Amino acid sequence: MIETLDFEVDLVKVKQELQQILELGDQVLLQVVDGHDHFYGARGGNEFEEDEEDFKVFHWDMPYIKSILEGVGLVRSRMMNLKSKTCLSYHKDPTVRFHMPVITNESCFLIIDKEVHHLPAGKCYIIDSTLPHTAVNASFEDRIHIIGTVEHSYHTA
Repeated sequence: MIETLDFEVDLVKVKQELQQILELGDQVLLQVVDGHDHFYGARGGNEFEEDEEDFKVFHWDMPYIKSILEGVGLVRSRMMNLKSKTCLSYHKDPTVRFHMPVITNESCFLIIDKEVHHLPAGKCYIIDSTLPHTAVNASFEDRIHIIGTVEHSYHTA
């Protein structure tokens, strides 16, 4: 369901690079379709006609984040801010997803196939989001993750 990737993330660098987009919205694409802006395709996936693999153009000056995302082989990556005291609908994605928790706490969870998980910041994870899942922020602080689609077929442990 969840695989922890074998490298550490420099959260100071990640937070510095994200400063330029934090005020733009709750979901901001880092990788876009050529010719489109950073909101096109940022939400659920029903609002664009292209394949997720078409979201390859890195849109921001974020060399450290870009190196991580390209190293893992991601497309359609985005910064997602789950506001305090909110959750997402229980849903399935067509592919597995990459998660890099940037700001989180013990009251933030992923529920995958009815199992509760907390993902600490500083690591990266591959999530089998083809299973029913949701994200819950039961805290009084925002929760920020970088989320991306794994371009090539990937199986979680």
